[in-house]
Amino acid sequence: MVRNSEDMWKGFITLTYPEEYPCNGRVTKSHLNAFLQFLRNRGAKCVWVLEFQARGAPHYHLIVSDFVSKEEIAERWYKIVGSGDEKHLRAGTGISSIRSKEQLYGYLSNYIKKLDQKTPPVEFEDVGRFWGGSRNLLIKDIYKMREQYFKLVWSIKLIRNWYKAHLRAYGIKWRWKGKGFIALDGVSLINQLMPLKC
Repeated sequence: MVRNSEDMWKGFITLTYPEEYPCNGRVTKSHLNAFLQFLRNRGAKCVWVLEFQARGAPHYHLIVSDFVSKEEIAERWYKIVGSGDEKHLRAGTGISSIRSKEQLYGYLSNYIKKLDQKTPPVEFEDVGRFWGGSRNLLIKDIYKMREQYFKLVWSIKLIRNWYKAHLRAYGIKWRWKGKGFIALDGVSLINQLMPLKC
């Protein structure tokens, strides 16, 4: 998902909880969803990962498609969590910019390797998913050129249907393998197809 959209990512965001934190995944995911809605309203897309700190508190790492100011992030997360802790307002979030693809993949690989932070504490309930992302993140050039892409797909379907009809007419059993056709039984009949120039 990230590799297919690697050119769009602009920043890393970290969201942590104050000293008092919920021990229920449904609660933390509702906080996360409220924050993601804030990003969606700004037109930003993201990929997020859940981890647990050494003290047992959940925290989220996000990569985002648009840069948002530290103050906006801090205020929004502070209000969503409802901590009332001024220290949390100042230090509960972080954002940094992505300068290169190498930095992006280095950041992601560091968080994938931290298996100890993927294990929820015993008291944590209903963990749910550990990662997620915005919809429609595949934005490679072929997907940007949607009209040409769908014309190509339609042409392939027409060719496939024509091929299947001709094989059936000659009693050949066939199988579609996704990348090409394999004709089974009746190989001798293929020789009859060749001179027809169809």
